[in-house]
Amino acid sequence: MESVVGLLLPKIGVQQIHEQLIIAGMPNIHVASLGGDQVLISSPIKGFLKESLLERSDWWLSWFQGFTRWSEDLPQPGQNVWLCVFGIPVHLWCNNVFVLVGSRFGVVLEMEVTDQTYEFARVRVRTPDVSPVAASVTVVAGGRRFEVYVREDFPSEGFKCHYFLANGASEEADGFSAGEDGCSNQAC
Repeated sequence: MESVVGLLLPKIGVQQIHEQLIIAGMPNIHVASLGGDQVLISSPIKGFLKESLLERSDWWLSWFQGFTRWSEDLPQPGQNVWLCVFGIPVHLWCNNVFVLVGSRFGVVLEMEVTDQTYEFARVRVRTPDVSPVAASVTVVAGGRRFEVYVREDFPSEGFKCHYFLANGASEEADGFSAGEDGCSNQAC
């Protein structure tokens, strides 16, 4: 079996690629997450994967940043985790603040935010390592500082995703400013 490791583009998931492989007529190519942004791509048919990567390079590069041969010496990839964010003040409860908080820990992939509770929200990030996440982050808005607490979590059933992000924007690493009036520059 021939195998390569692909590095996903931001906001791309293994399930999406699996479905697109079937649609594109490549059901003999298998994809499996290795964690973080790494995906194992393999085929049991000798030469099929290499031929596909060469002949359909534009298609592959619409999903992946690049490829490398699989090896047992490849470094441990990061992980995709859900973070539970507590303590965001109501006047700062909006998309851009959750992106800023989540960006402290990796690339923000999606969020689960509801207006039924302002107690917590969840942010899914792709972290560069496999260390568990538990931290506090300082949010500065209108000259005031707010401590926000973040810990690794799992999504709950029935918790509706309201926001999906178009890119993995990253902001300041140690504390950040949400602006004088909180979220007025973004759709909240």
